[in-house]
Amino acid sequence: MSWDRDLKQFIRDNRASTNEILQETIRRVGRDLNRFTPIDEGDLISDWTVIVRNRELTTESPPIKQRTTARRRLDEASKQVKWDDIVIFLNEDSAAVPIEFGHSKQAPQGVSRLAARRVRKHLRGTIAKVNKVRRGKVAAAAVAAKKRRQRLTLER
Repeated sequence: MSWDRDLKQFIRDNRASTNEILQETIRRVGRDLNRFTPIDEGDLISDWTVIVRNRELTTESPPIKQRTTARRRLDEASKQVKWDDIVIFLNEDSAAVPIEFGHSKQAPQGVSRLAARRVRKHLRGTIAKVNKVRRGKVAAAAVAAKKRRQRLTLER
């Protein structure tokens, strides 16, 4: 199966826990973007914006300039995400594009591309864990059904 089909099937099968998993994933992306941004203070770190349902979730007045405050703001935005939302992380600072494409010694692999690779790996692991649990539950149910059938056969 392809990655897209696996993810869509996972969402269909696990709607109850999908919001929770998605919010944790968005929180991870926000934290990775924050952590991989090579500057601790200033516009580059404070310009990370989360847009969901065509609404900017991370706007604050006055603008924040510190890494820890930016991280808290991204964490709060992640709590508002639901499973069918389209989430956009955006940084409109003029230094963001050159840094993304390797013009920084502190972030030679970029910022958002690195965060995307890490979140994809995290999601694959999460899906594998949930599927393993599901398979275990299905196997346990099959064993229980077999025992019930055997018991009914013996009673007859």
